[in-house]
Amino acid sequence: MKKVLVSVLIFAIVGLVHGQWTQLSTQDAINAALKNDMTWIGKSAVYGKTPIYQIGINTAVAATDEDVTIQSGVQPYLNYGQTLKIVSSNQADDTSGTGATCIVLTGLDSSYTYYAASKVYLGGKDTVSSSVKFVRIWDAKVTVAGTGGINDGAISITNSTGDTVLALIDSTSGYARSPMALLTVPDNKTFYMTSITAQTHTNKATVISLYVRPSGAEWYLADIFEIQTGGPVSKEFSIPLVFDEKTDIALRANASGGAGHVTASFAGWWE
Repeated sequence: MKKVLVSVLIFAIVGLVHGQWTQLSTQDAINAALKNDMTWIGKSAVYGKTPIYQIGINTAVAATDEDVTIQSGVQPYLNYGQTLKIVSSNQADDTSGTGATCIVLTGLDSSYTYYAASKVYLGGKDTVSSSVKFVRIWDAKVTVAGTGGINDGAISITNSTGDTVLALIDSTSGYARSPMALLTVPDNKTFYMTSITAQTHTNKATVISLYVRPSGAEWYLADIFEIQTGGPVSKEFSIPLVFDEKTDIALRANASGGAGHVTASFAGWWE
């Protein structure tokens, strides 16, 4: 009954005015999070608030901290916006092949403006370039493919000189995307993190750490917990963690003795 009353209260706050949602205040959104009721934000029903859900996978976690990304290691960060280079290890990933034809990139451009779906048409083993100059990237996914229905090769997204991998769509998992538990808050936005979930797929104690780096500052540890075996383990923040514009956010893991395998995600919204 309590949850029903909370939902009714949120509905009353949000309301409908001439067929459009009115704006829910930040405090009301926090109050919803305090009661573990993210329904309205999750459905994008709240004007001005963008729901965020980032997933990451690392199948080769070392005994030292690594980002939860498919390419493992610690994510490199660009100092300025660059035209990204995209290339596959298989020629079938091009506009006339049986593999991936088109991917979309998600991240921030040179001015830290959010780009949700910048299209790139692939050229197989021939390198192609993004139309947007990105300073951050945290997702790449296949959106169009040939008869194979998925990418045939490993698709690498690199910096402008092609020597630093920023994202990877691998050719063995079948994910058709680059799972990366990373985020950078866009310019003029504030990010409210409401939960972290993680799971280990080996019988190794694994430490999950949330690291953040505010603009112009250094990385610091914002949260940490340990998974002994299995999972998933979820951590909900009764008071959301708040991060300002241009803050870099990364979930990292380290496995006892190395050779770990972790999936992790975090959720929240920005406005």
